Amino acid sequence: MARNKSNKKAAGTEATSIQHQDDEKPTYEFGVPAKEIPTFYINNAHFSVSDMDMKIDLCEIQSAEVKDGIKTISVMPKARIFMAWPFAVRFLGVMKQQLDNHQKVMAEMLAEFKQKQAEQKSKE
Repeated sequence: MARNKSNKKAAGTEATSIQHQDDEKPTYEFGVPAKEIPTFYINNAHFSVSDMDMKIDLCEIQSAEVKDGIKTISVMPKARIFMAWPFAVRFLGVMKQQLDNHQKVMAEMLAEFKQKQAEQKSKE
């Protein structure tokens, strides 16, 4: 791998970038220790789009109720992300690939578990 490290200031920290050859997967190194990266639990997202970028508000549902036939969900915003369209398209592609891979692995594990359960029941 051809490494070309450069130090850039990013929010008061040293950031390291690594270039790679086209046939290799990139390796990323972050200049911020993992424990210092803000971490949030979210279970709700709102998307807004413009001609230039996409905005995603990441939220956590605080409550949900139905009053007089009207459903109301209260959310606590946790983070807001803006991204340019080319990155949003790539982000979606990578996320879909990761989710598809995860679903495939989970389906295989579930099938294996069910098979072992059936074998165990047949022995009883």
